[in-house]
Amino acid sequence: MQTAILLFGSAGITIAEALRTRNKEVPLLLIETHKSLYQAERGANAIEAKLLDEQTKKMLEDVQQKQDASMITAQYYEHIPDHLVGKTGELLFLTTAEMQFSNGDLEATRARAELYEDEIAQMIAPFKQVILVACLGGTTNTAIAPFVAQLAKRLGKTVVTIATLPAQFEGKTRKNPAQKGLEQLLKRSYVTLVEMDAEAESMHEYFKIKDEKIVEAIEQALQKN
Repeated sequence: MQTAILLFGSAGITIAEALRTRNKEVPLLLIETHKSLYQAERGANAIEAKLLDEQTKKMLEDVQQKQDASMITAQYYEHIPDHLVGKTGELLFLTTAEMQFSNGDLEATRARAELYEDEIAQMIAPFKQVILVACLGGTTNTAIAPFVAQLAKRLGKTVVTIATLPAQFEGKTRKNPAQKGLEQLLKRSYVTLVEMDAEAESMHEYFKIKDEKIVEAIEQALQKN
């Protein structure tokens, strides 16, 4: 059965980078709502895609250094593709310049995903099974993962979800939406909930261990095929 891993947001790109160090072959489908040169480069590396020529990259780096982020114009974003296809996957930005700095609204973020329904459907079309990785609590994962799970199910795909919930220190502002997101995913797919049972000495170490456990869960899901 041909399977793809579908990841969301900056957390998804981080997991994609970790997964690439252990598995070079599984197709990665990345969906991000915030377009920046930094995120685009990371995503492009994960899917082995050529992003920009050196001259354009240098121009964008100069813009970032000289301007406050809120002052970067639409012209800046037009140089970064919305959709990248690489040797080992795809990266899709669900974004416009006007939407860059209003990513905290779950309903608005889901509505943005709905505008890209055709593009998302085309990404998952070649695969019989899609493994979604949903780090619930953040807006991108919480809003878009249930929508994509529903879309994939409607297209006749087998949908498996690997999900995480926020830690206690992340607060109720992330925990409450995450629980609602989990409920939606449970209605649309089989869900494996990755829980943290290891103590971490720092927040950085906590998220590193969390990423490692997610990658292990992905590998276990792949072995079942």
